[in-house]
Amino acid sequence: MSDPGAPDLLRFWFEVCQPAQWFRKDPAFDQQVRERFGELSQRALAGELQPWADQPGSALALVLLLDQLPRQLRRDQPGAFAGRHRDVIAHFGRFPHRNGALGRSSSAEELAFLEQPGSRF
Repeated sequence: MSDPGAPDLLRFWFEVCQPAQWFRKDPAFDQQVRERFGELSQRALAGELQPWADQPGSALALVLLLDQLPRQLRRDQPGAFAGRHRDVIAHFGRFPHRNGALGRSSSAEELAFLEQPGSRF
């Protein structure tokens, strides 16, 4: 089998899989994702696939690789959320969105960021 690319991932995720599989804990499904896309996810987390962000189809595949697939690849491990909004973590060292719920004070910079459109998820 050749290395999977954006079309392979999108076909698998949206045509082969059922939406119920995306969020349900299923060791067999997790293993299938790991075997097919584990290495590709690592490349995305390392920033090697950043050019994919330039086109709509491959950008969607990149979002899957950074946000959803790590949940299957590293279920019940800290790395399950490794790619989720990594730029926010890189900048602030934490998710400012969670400060209130965790009883943390927000810096002025974090508060300004949270006021920006699209900053919340």
